[in-house]
Amino acid sequence: MGLGGAAGSGLRWLVTDSMGEQNAHLSLFIVNIAGSLLLGLLAAHPTRRNSDLSLFLGVGFAGGLTTFSTFAVEVARQLDDGVIAGAALNSVGTAAAALLAAGVGYRLGRASL
Repeated sequence: MGLGGAAGSGLRWLVTDSMGEQNAHLSLFIVNIAGSLLLGLLAAHPTRRNSDLSLFLGVGFAGGLTTFSTFAVEVARQLDDGVIAGAALNSVGTAAAALLAAGVGYRLGRASL
């Protein structure tokens, strides 16, 4: 799992670094949604949930890829900067999109069984 976490965190860094500081909100949104989609796919396979590969990909890779703490800090910064509407949109939009992505991943995973 540790190697998966390192790989996921490394990919998150590559995405956020390549998109630059001006797109920090978007890059965090992208990695959080991608991780939610992956976790949805993995959750669709109950017999494989505790397999080494699922743990590597789910707990490790997706856990390292996604980041609730950085997301929370970005929202707090928006609030501190007085960007109330942006913080609200970021909060609600990310949560809704992550839930939708997890649901889509789950449905795709179930369809492939």
